[in-house]
Amino acid sequence: MDEQIALINRVDGFFARVDSLATDYDFLQSEVATLDRSIPAKAFRGELVPQDPSDEPADELLTRVRANHAPTSAPRGRERAVPADPHP
Repeated sequence: MDEQIALINRVDGFFARVDSLATDYDFLQSEVATLDRSIPAKAFRGELVPQDPSDEPADELLTRVRANHAPTSAPRGRERAVPADPHP
């Protein structure tokens, strides 16, 4: 009888631990969901890495990139013909 009581107490301890782990898991799942939303927001605000004050502002960088990649009037490469619609 003493052995059965000891086993029951041990099993009850395991169930208590499982319940505790399940509660921890639920809490951590909600924290992960919060992080999943906050990481992109922090990235767009520039809060993920230390900022260098000597970096050029984003609007100036975008203007420079657009100017460097502006299409030229001369055609590049071979033009491909668009196939006619087989079902007009």
